[in-house]
Amino acid sequence: MNHPPTIAQVTNHDGVRYERRWVQCGKSACTRCPHGPYWYAVVATLDRRTTVYVGRRLVYLTEERVRAIRIGHQIDYDQEGRRR
Repeated sequence: MNHPPTIAQVTNHDGVRYERRWVQCGKSACTRCPHGPYWYAVVATLDRRTTVYVGRRLVYLTEERVRAIRIGHQIDYDQEGRRR
């Protein structure tokens, strides 16, 4: 079977890298892998990179959420990117 590349698309917005990825589910009996594509935001700091699941549609992270990720705080957001 011919699999698509892991990272299908990359875009940058306000210092955050957004990657559209195909992912493996890890189930041995799965015949539909890879799944997706799904968007992930990659937020970089001086000493690490944090990857955050965005969803099937690209919704840019708010400045507040990017700041929270950079300082290591977990804040709960809904699928539209709004703080709960």
